[in-house]
Amino acid sequence: MSEVLTFAAGTTAHLINKYHIHATPVDWPTLNQKADADTRFFAFRGPNGGHVNKLFKRALVAVVQLDPTEHIQEQLDQQQVNISEKWCDALQDFIQGLQELPVDKQRQYRAVQNFHLMELVEELPHLPKPEKNGEALMRYTLEQIRTLEILPQ
Repeated sequence: MSEVLTFAAGTTAHLINKYHIHATPVDWPTLNQKADADTRFFAFRGPNGGHVNKLFKRALVAVVQLDPTEHIQEQLDQQQVNISEKWCDALQDFIQGLQELPVDKQRQYRAVQNFHLMELVEELPHLPKPEKNGEALMRYTLEQIRTLEILPQ
């Protein structure tokens, strides 16, 4: 049973791991729509080898649809989104981080996005990574993620 669904995150992995937020265009499936019935956790693979350093619960805190170029708090108020001040601050910091990416990477984050707010389960100090960093979605067992440094393809 593959309980962990990992996503290629590339240049945004450091932001995802710092703020526990992942952004996708609104016309893409949400994280939960990509998961199957066995998925209990999400993880994100970084650039240059795809290291995984955090494990997140599949049960998301929230999915918030926002235009990152507009005032965040006003959008949250208009949509009557009820998230804590901590999450509001994290969203603003995450969006600021997106704006600091190289210009060619910023382009995709200038339109309305689904922002997935995630609860951290645990850190993975052994930094597991796949044998080959390739496919956008890769599945692993919880035991593999917690114990192996090199994950099977």
